[in-house]
Amino acid sequence: MENSCIVHNKKTLSKFHGNINQLRRTNEFNISILKQLPKRCCSCNEKIGESLFTIDHLRKLCHEIQSLQTTPSIISEPVKPIHHVLLKSSTGLLTRQSNFKAGRFVGRGGENIKKIENELNININIPNKKSMKIYRELEKKLRLNGENIHPPDLLVFFTMKNNDNDQNNIEKIKQSLQDKWNKIDVNKKSRPFTNQTLSSFIIQPSASIEGDSRWRPKKRIPKTKQKLREKQVNEQEEIICPQPYFKPLSMPQEITPKSARKNKK
Repeated sequence: MENSCIVHNKKTLSKFHGNINQLRRTNEFNISILKQLPKRCCSCNEKIGESLFTIDHLRKLCHEIQSLQTTPSIISEPVKPIHHVLLKSSTGLLTRQSNFKAGRFVGRGGENIKKIENELNININIPNKKSMKIYRELEKKLRLNGENIHPPDLLVFFTMKNNDNDQNNIEKIKQSLQDKWNKIDVNKKSRPFTNQTLSSFIIQPSASIEGDSRWRPKKRIPKTKQKLREKQVNEQEEIICPQPYFKPLSMPQEITPKSARKNKK
């Protein structure tokens, strides 16, 4: 039994899973931990498994698995520093104009943002309700610290793709973003209106019909009268005319052959 796998051997298979079910009924461990026991105890293909499958031994293994899950991982990914820039615009803009400017900066489907990211080698994020929690928290901190963020201005967060956090390079990126923001023209150009008289749009009739006595408008029958007429027609159709009376025809006398007449005589 020591050389055989306690998980896949036919002799120990039922007992092994029976002990796991007993542990499950105690509600001591989560189901995800109990599901890892067969993989932990398997010794197939020269694996280092387990030879004991008692309840106490399985409980000990469950505690080991639980301790590994609770301990945090020592290695953590380095977090990229997040930089921000407030793109300021001229005062006195209407809400319609500020929305138009932000839309032109982002582009249709973020087309312009992607171009700027490829050009400056950065990742841009404009905070809104659907943004990640970290960006929304940073926006709150900036507001609490006294940063005046109003609708004409646009707050932009960005991170460096190549982890180049040189301060001079970051300032150049901020300035280039501000220049691109200032280049956007808010005043929409309206289409030129051609001076056309209204007479050109009016269709003149080919002949005047005012003096023609043959033209008469159709007389419309009121709905009440029309309904009465339809009702009368329906009633007439329903009336069944009585059929004329004909007298019944008299039955003809029976015609007997000549031979029968002679016998009677």
